[in-house]
Amino acid sequence: TRAYLRHLFHAQETLGPRLASIHNLRFLIRLMEQSRAAILAGHWTSFRDAWLARYRPVPDMLRAEQRLAFQRARERDHA
Repeated sequence: TRAYLRHLFHAQETLGPRLASIHNLRFLIRLMEQSRAAILAGHWTSFRDAWLARYRPVPDMLRAEQRLAFQRARERDHA
């Protein structure tokens, strides 16, 4: 769960970064598999557009709110 991963990172357990790396690698492998299939099927442009529509950058206002919440949580955890 995300809570367990947070615990691993907070406790500086080496398993946290390892699991995050495995997750990130699997994400990229799946993306490449899907990209390859779309290219072979002749649907690359529509695949690319659909993928990019799901992964647009977070709006600046939301990013600032998330950063503030993160900073408050860190201060609380280190108090």
